[in-house]
Amino acid sequence: GCSTIQSVSLASCQLSNMDELLPLVAALAMSKSLISLDLSRNQMGPEALVALLTGLETSTSLKSLSIAENNGSNDCCVALGSLLQAVPSLTALNCARNAISAEGLLRLAPALRKSKALRSLNLEGNNAMDAGVCAVVEAMHPSLLLTLNVSRVGVSDVFITSLSSWLEKSKSLEELVLDGNNRITDDGLVVLLHSLSQNRSLRLLSLMDCAFSEVALKQLKTVVASHPSITELRLPGSAIHAAVEPPVSPRSPR
Repeated sequence: GCSTIQSVSLASCQLSNMDELLPLVAALAMSKSLISLDLSRNQMGPEALVALLTGLETSTSLKSLSIAENNGSNDCCVALGSLLQAVPSLTALNCARNAISAEGLLRLAPALRKSKALRSLNLEGNNAMDAGVCAVVEAMHPSLLLTLNVSRVGVSDVFITSLSSWLEKSKSLEELVLDGNNRITDDGLVVLLHSLSQNRSLRLLSLMDCAFSEVALKQLKTVVASHPSITELRLPGSAIHAAVEPPVSPRSPR
């Protein structure tokens, strides 16, 4: 029965009807073994999503939750905050491509500050802007988070300044994805590069679909090539980039 299920994927199942959703919520709420739940791409809407998040508060074993592409609103962030406090085991949260703005993330930030378990956060495609994403980063403990995806969230150099200060202190972050934030300028990239010189945990840095100059990108490649921990750099103009190779000595065969 549901009491022994550990992983549930209901992605793209058209779960937008409240009459159908409420029995599902009741069944999931009874589970004491549920670890992973994927509810992405259901376009539930705010009311249904809030009901589901509220129902999950008794699923105290839950570690991974995806609510990507569900037309979630800022009101959902209040329910997410309550869920984070009720389920302290939650380590991965995917909220990508909803309708969450800075207001919603400001509501979520206090719960993020209290979380001791969250290791992965995906906010891709939410129009959160500088104020919202800055609040999130400043709330997260710099030695807990492993992956952060803030692609296409409308941030600028203002966010990069806040992020860089946090990144200098981080001893855990391994993956940072900043794709599609075209308001970040060469000046912002310079600030980011300075913080990278102080960081020893980052392994993957993705800056695809960003509007940097060739000069700035060349400087970035130079910094990353000698960085002690970064092994993968993703840049504009290519869907996939191979791992960054360390500088080759003159005697090395080609």
